[in-house]
Amino acid sequence: RAEHSMAALRKLSSLKVRVLRDGGESVIEARNLVPGDVLLLNAGDEVAADGRLIDVASLEIAEAALTGESLPIRKSAVAVPDDASLGDRQCMVYSGTQISAGRGVAIVVATGQQTEVGKIADLTTQSSEPRTPLEQRLRQFGHWLVAASVVLFVLILGFGFWRGLPFGQIFMVAISQMVSMVP
Repeated sequence: RAEHSMAALRKLSSLKVRVLRDGGESVIEARNLVPGDVLLLNAGDEVAADGRLIDVASLEIAEAALTGESLPIRKSAVAVPDDASLGDRQCMVYSGTQISAGRGVAIVVATGQQTEVGKIADLTTQSSEPRTPLEQRLRQFGHWLVAASVVLFVLILGFGFWRGLPFGQIFMVAISQMVSMVP
């Protein structure tokens, strides 16, 4: 899953986007976007960075990858509270989402790994697979086996001392019995 996410991020970085720079409209690669750039968004475009909408006209965005919503979300330029959940932020556009209808203008606020998609990608690369029930049982069996072999080692040493055998001989027998317990 992490490799798939990283491949999607690489694909995202090869996008071309329309921006307002130096008083005019330019088409640049998405990887050259920086916070503060002004994105021009139209129906059919893929959003290349997280941005705050400043102007919209019937803008609808498919955010299924982030929010799980199967239908496009209608966006507006009206600010929402800072503590609003991701799905309730109607004034934001997010990297990796698709514009279904309308047009909009947004100011880039996050790019690359700082975007919501980038944060998800970081989480997937940091996560570890949980142990299967078989792995858990094998680990528990390994702990039991080590404990049993240590007990056997101590018993053989104790029995050997009780019988008055030389330490070197007792130690070699105890070690060999301990090793023989490991499959």
